[in-house]
Amino acid sequence: MIPLRVLICVSFLFASPIHAETKVTTWTDDDGVVHIEDKPPSVQPKRSRDLQEQLTLNFPPRNAVEKARNATILVQSSKGVGSGFFIDKDGFILTNKHIVNPSGTHKIVLIDGTQLEVQGVKEISEKYDIALLKLDGYQCPYIEPFDVRRLSARANLYAIGMPMGLTHTVVPGIHSGSKSIDDLTYIQTTAPITYINSGGPLVTQFGRVVGVNTQKLVGQTGEGSKYAVPIYHALAQFR
Repeated sequence: MIPLRVLICVSFLFASPIHAETKVTTWTDDDGVVHIEDKPPSVQPKRSRDLQEQLTLNFPPRNAVEKARNATILVQSSKGVGSGFFIDKDGFILTNKHIVNPSGTHKIVLIDGTQLEVQGVKEISEKYDIALLKLDGYQCPYIEPFDVRRLSARANLYAIGMPMGLTHTVVPGIHSGSKSIDDLTYIQTTAPITYINSGGPLVTQFGRVVGVNTQKLVGQTGEGSKYAVPIYHALAQFR
């Protein structure tokens, strides 16, 4: 049997207040807001890695087309390889539908050789050869869209691609108008479009994207012309 004197001492110990040292934690979220708390969050948010800053430092663009080049990437999956490009800073990527694996992992390669993984596919177009991917956790360089209907005839256009050799290609051409194929509208251009730049952007001299290059129509019309999905149609497909 425990002596009464011991029980009283133990009761007094647990009844006495315990003063623990309070630790203050300071952390900064992705928006740059500083938080000061008396206890750390269970999971502190990670800072987004700034790919825009990284690529500008490693490959400083000398003009607007080279700036668009920095936002163009290689996309590789178990179904194929092609080009793609970032359409906003949050990491949304446009590419060709025929090279993506809806349930698989995609490897993307940036102009400086950085390799990253993208899981699955956000959306796939039912009409055009385009798909939407999403790279999470990064701030990305991106190309702003421009409505091709505002372009004059014979305006300069550039098809940008990222081949397996990891050297970006920029090939010039002109705006030849639009063409309806199978009840779908495409941009017609003289800029060469091959498997290397298919899925990449077709941009103006000011670095704005007017279309998504597609190689699937090459040779189908018998005219030797090259085609791109208008960017305003592509964005409408994915809301």
